[in-house]
Amino acid sequence: MSPGEAEDRSASAADSDAVWRHLRRWQRIGSGALAVLVVLTAVLGLQMLAPSAEAPARYLAVLQTPQGRSPGWIVAVTCSDRVRLIPIGAAAPLPAGNWLQFWTKAENAAGPTSMGMVATGRIAESPAAVLPALGQRQPFEVTLESESSSTVGRPTAPVLFLGRTLRL
Repeated sequence: MSPGEAEDRSASAADSDAVWRHLRRWQRIGSGALAVLVVLTAVLGLQMLAPSAEAPARYLAVLQTPQGRSPGWIVAVTCSDRVRLIPIGAAAPLPAGNWLQFWTKAENAAGPTSMGMVATGRIAESPAAVLPALGQRQPFEVTLESESSSTVGRPTAPVLFLGRTLRL
């Protein structure tokens, strides 16, 4: 081997060592970043799965005909403090001059509270703040009222759908 070849091999080995050192440094940085990502994912995942003491309760009710033959609406009270009345199944046409009115009665309340008029076959949504209170097995119902709504503060027409909440 000539002296020039020895120098080339020596320079090549030095370059190779520098590349490997550089590569090892990036491998360590990548491994560290991966470890941090795994720990953060685990911590955030556990926080999302663990129920918080301050988390509001969620409730669901299926409103069905008084005879219990067919469901018509779902009441969902979500963590985002919204009450949603969601129609399920085919919407029957209403008699002229009538609307559906959504009601609830909190435990120990003197009477029912109107949650407002709803259009048949449409989702109705309102803030949970309109609820007088909310609890397990709280009754909700939908009645058939005149367009002017019930003016006596309670349902005056037939109950079309009723149900009670379950806590999720």
